[in-house]
Amino acid sequence: RKKVKIVSFDMWETYRIISKIMFPNAICAVDHFHVKQEFSRKLDRIRIDVMNQYHSRKKYFEKKEDKSEAEKLELIEASRHYYALKKFNWMFFTNDNRIFDPNIEKKYNTVLEGYYNYYDIFDYMVRKDAVLDLAYDLKYELDKFYSRSTEKNALNRIENLIISFKNSQIKEMIEFGNTLSKWKYEIVNSFVPANGRRISNGLIENRNKAIKLLKHS
Repeated sequence: RKKVKIVSFDMWETYRIISKIMFPNAICAVDHFHVKQEFSRKLDRIRIDVMNQYHSRKKYFEKKEDKSEAEKLELIEASRHYYALKKFNWMFFTNDNRIFDPNIEKKYNTVLEGYYNYYDIFDYMVRKDAVLDLAYDLKYELDKFYSRSTEKNALNRIENLIISFKNSQIKEMIEFGNTLSKWKYEIVNSFVPANGRRISNGLIENRNKAIKLLKHS
């Protein structure tokens, strides 16, 4: 046990406590997959809240009998935003380059009543809402942190990242900033190489999934 150098786990406090007891000379690291997974939950919560706001407006104007022209336009716009946020929610969590390429071929969308590609639809969803816009910008900052940080600069970079999240004035993003702060050193330790590569608990996660599937079957 004293020869173990690094222990990798997800963000469950018990793992941190047990690791420090059982492996006294090891450093603790949080696998980046679990950090991004937690962020995705927060981002999806924001998406759902915004989507439900459009849905409420849609229902309100649908029930109204004598609608003005402005209200009819607002109903159409609320319906379109609700549709886009519900049908294309996967765009918030993908690395598909099509959503970043404005030159991809456009196809006619019957609900949006126009020619759109994935870039246009994503821009329509995100850039029209300040909260979603900022939340997705923070996702980019998190991705950049993991792609550009090293063992030497990770601590300084994560401290700047925490400030960005806590200054966002978005409840879910502030909560995620607190999570980053709580697990700051374990996240930084994930950049320490083990046998020439970054530590990950992906292998054991895969084995665990296989066991669960077998038990379920």
